[in-house]
Amino acid sequence: MGRGTFRSQNKVGETFSFQTDSSSGTTFDPTVTFLSGSDRASWDLGDGSGYVADSSLSYTYPDTGTTKTVTLRTNKLSNLKEFQAVGDNIVGQLDMSGWDNLGGIFYIWDNPLLTGITHTESTQPFSAYYAQSCGLTGNHDMSMLPG
Repeated sequence: MGRGTFRSQNKVGETFSFQTDSSSGTTFDPTVTFLSGSDRASWDLGDGSGYVADSSLSYTYPDTGTTKTVTLRTNKLSNLKEFQAVGDNIVGQLDMSGWDNLGGIFYIWDNPLLTGITHTESTQPFSAYYAQSCGLTGNHDMSMLPG
């Protein structure tokens, strides 16, 4: 197996993906926070611009009206605690099931095309959980979260 093939098939880390239709004229600025210390995070913005390495970003997409898949890559999703994506035009389902230490701050409001959020069990307490002004449909099951 060639060296390039080996690298492409064995990427280090775990990923978390979601969709956005954020477009020109708006700022896309999600943030993640780690349990403790510093860890590594990088974002693939889904538009071919490459990765941005940081726990937070501020980006304006050059196009209008297209849905992009954003992928966050980090060493371990279990090292992540907080997620904020206020007004970032998230589309569809937000699957947080890989975040088994989700807690602290979860700000996801003002995403009218966000239709659902999936959680998994976590022992981390929340200081704030906001998901208003979203298009959530059906039941929003938070029974596996503490408090």
